[in-house]
Amino acid sequence: MKALILAGGRGVRLRPETDQTPKPMLHVQNKPILEHTISMLPDIISEIFIVTGWLGSHIKDHFGNEFKNKKIFYLEQTEPKGTFHALSLGKDFLNEEPFLIISGDDLYSAIDLKNVCEKESAVLVHKTDNPERFGICKKGEDGFLHKIIEKPKEFVGNLANIGVYKLRPTIFEEEIVVGSSGEQVLAPMIGNLAQKEKIALVEATFWHPIADINDLDKAQNLDLKYK
Repeated sequence: MKALILAGGRGVRLRPETDQTPKPMLHVQNKPILEHTISMLPDIISEIFIVTGWLGSHIKDHFGNEFKNKKIFYLEQTEPKGTFHALSLGKDFLNEEPFLIISGDDLYSAIDLKNVCEKESAVLVHKTDNPERFGICKKGEDGFLHKIIEKPKEFVGNLANIGVYKLRPTIFEEEIVVGSSGEQVLAPMIGNLAQKEKIALVEATFWHPIADINDLDKAQNLDLKYK
């Protein structure tokens, strides 16, 4: 099985730390965030495609062409055109069987990534007390994903989309959704796809987003879930 890791973000809110280092390469407990992520991938993942952007050469120099017994390939997103645009760079390599997509600058749990991989299609979610701050996965009556609503003003649920998906190549057949900033946005496209095929909701046991320096500082003392 293949995985695509989105690692091209600029990390503006983490400046000046990200002025000379790409956000996924910032250190948490003496390792880059991205190294933690790759180390937690299940054995079923044999190939990894890393979408790079800002200072992408730092990522290539660190991981090379193989890391943790997994082959590594690189796709460069030269402009920040959105999450679906980043995914589409790997279309020719992923357009055969289900694949995993992961945000490259948050911290996850190994068991959660394994659980997502074991589903036919899935979104990893985490309960939140502040649903207005996140994309919220609305659960249908059948227990599967119904749609994804970005920062809802009215309560539609408390399951935050946390940037890990297992998808089939049918996602490339969906109409592209363009956000207010002009970027191609993946999450609502997954919500639209859920109207046609079942996408499971897998509740995470652990998630630590790293949006700013405070989040990065907190991460230094976390019990990271490698098992």
